[in-house]
Amino acid sequence: MHVRVEPYSPAWAAQFKAEAARVARALGDALLEVHHIGSTSVPGLAAKPVIDMMPVVRDLASADARRESLEALGYEWCGEFGIPGRRYLRRSSPSNPDLRLFQLHVFSQDSVDDIRRHLAVRDYLRTHADAARAYGALKGRLARRFPEDIDAYCDGKDDFVQHLQHDAVAWMAGRVQSLPVIALRDRPDLIECAAEWFSSIWGVATEDYRTSMRACVQGQAAIPQWYIVCDNGRIAAGAGVIDNDFHERRDLAPNVCAVYVQPEYRRLGVARRLLDAVCHDMARQGVPHLYLFTDHDGFYERLGWQFVDMVRDDDGELGRMYAHRMPDGCAE
Repeated sequence: MHVRVEPYSPAWAAQFKAEAARVARALGDALLEVHHIGSTSVPGLAAKPVIDMMPVVRDLASADARRESLEALGYEWCGEFGIPGRRYLRRSSPSNPDLRLFQLHVFSQDSVDDIRRHLAVRDYLRTHADAARAYGALKGRLARRFPEDIDAYCDGKDDFVQHLQHDAVAWMAGRVQSLPVIALRDRPDLIECAAEWFSSIWGVATEDYRTSMRACVQGQAAIPQWYIVCDNGRIAAGAGVIDNDFHERRDLAPNVCAVYVQPEYRRLGVARRLLDAVCHDMARQGVPHLYLFTDHDGFYERLGWQFVDMVRDDDGELGRMYAHRMPDGCAE
């Protein structure tokens, strides 16, 4: 395979956007989001002109079920291709099979480390010009040295990339610790994007979230409330507090609901910080206890919540009910 490294082109971002829309249609409701990754996602960075994309799906079984839809777009399905838990696909020019155009790296939302690594490297290079320049210069030298040997080109980058990944992941983990938890009643300008984000995660109509969020801005009552964690305009996590989270125990209220942390932010303490902020805010408003209905087993115990009972949801399915009691003297 011929190795061709080119100066950065703004067209790469447009190519990603157009192809991501096609991939999203093919994956349907299996898809959570599609990220532009790799060197073509970093403005100013020289790269092989191949657009790397990372679709994050709910689970790999749902992605596997859409294999034919992706193949119909011209992609070659290559399975894990050396990375457990990945689905790798590639698409070349119909007129020139040696001209690679796009590569898909499909991961389940549970592949936290892989997702974090890809996004951390991208964001690190976007914000660390010296590292981006060094990486671009290295790729240029290797492409000139090994113009017809892609394996030697990749081997030549390996040591640099390993150190880059380590630095980028550590940088991201440190930065996440400072991300604020935002109460939407204080930021009504974020309601629209928050409603769309929660809807994309949980499949509930955007208008339902929008209505509840507007109520927390307009009303004087403590309930409902909505909270998000933002990272440079991207929602990293979120949760709400409502009267009842679609279950039969109307006496166990109010409920923390719709708790979700984006995969790359998991195992970094975001969920704990989010829920602690929610509990503290509710206590300040005079709410003495909160309940949380979930199918997770063990996760909320580690965050200090107490298991109460097994409860049926509105469809008759059993779930676990947890409680959090506010410390004495915390409520104002």
